Amino acid sequence: MDWLAWILLESLPALAALLFTANFILLVYWRRTGRPRPLLIGLAAGAALLAVQTVVVTRREHALGILTGIQQDVMTTRTTHLADALAPNFQAGDMDRNEFLDFVTRCYDRVDVAAVRRVSLTFLDSQPEHFTIKVAYMADVRASFGGGWWRSTWEIAFQQTPQGWRIAGITPLYIDGIPNVTWQRLGQP
Repeated sequence: MDWLAWILLESLPALAALLFTANFILLVYWRRTGRPRPLLIGLAAGAALLAVQTVVVTRREHALGILTGIQQDVMTTRTTHLADALAPNFQAGDMDRNEFLDFVTRCYDRVDVAAVRRVSLTFLDSQPEHFTIKVAYMADVRASFGGGWWRSTWEIAFQQTPQGWRIAGITPLYIDGIPNVTWQRLGQP
């Protein structure tokens, strides 16, 4: 059913292709039978589905919007989007929000990321006030300890706040070259 939500609520090109095909078939039906009602209903339904897609923002779209801003921050060695995305009660290992932002700033001194590409995003849990995703990345990393394209996987918990969806926690699950990855192994103070 994820594919249905993706078509109806998240992907304009997929919905447009589906509506074009359905309405083309109804147009051919009208031309052959002379009955325009199915085509008119199809056009009205298509317009309604397009309107719903522009109004509804899914959790996946919220997460992708937040993560895209953070990806830009990583490539430009800033923490602007990251700071805006973190919930007041954010936790990453033993770090709170401010300690985590300081940790990221210190990491920028040791590591340069030329490119980041999101490989996958899957939902692990979804409740009314929070949801958790697992997201995998490929990053072109340059550092004193080596460089190249590195894979990583992260578990990110989101929670509903008065300001909207915010990140409540980040857990590293996998990073190339780091066995049993934890925040301590990544250099947390």
